Amino acid sequence: MLQDYMENYFDVSLGNINKIDPVSIVEEKPDALIIGDIIGDIAPSLEIRNWLVNFSKISEKNKFHLKGMSAFCIGSVNENIELHWREFLQNLLNINDKNFILLHLKLIKSNFALENGATELIKRFSIDFMNYFIE
Repeated sequence: MLQDYMENYFDVSLGNINKIDPVSIVEEKPDALIIGDIIGDIAPSLEIRNWLVNFSKISEKNKFHLKGMSAFCIGSVNENIELHWREFLQNLLNINDKNFILLHLKLIKSNFALENGATELIKRFSIDFMNYFIE
């Protein structure tokens, strides 16, 4: 759904971090990354953290820097999700409040569905992210 909204404005590639080598991303030199994550006990998850640490090392070695980064997370945890993401990214990739947008979609555990209004939240997130690069 997110890809559908954005590909009218940007060149969008979609993939799973288990199948995407950070080297290939650095070689493509994208302006931005959007990372999706399922929230468990920590945010970002260990899988995402490990991939981003590797991406950071390769980026630094190749003197590559992202203009912006965004993340969307799905989970039932509410506490400090955005703070955890921001601290991790700022320390690792020098991503700050000005070039990071987070969308936290809440999961309703009883039926494993997204909260009401998730579609509108995704649309708003897409618009905010696109406006960051247009402005």
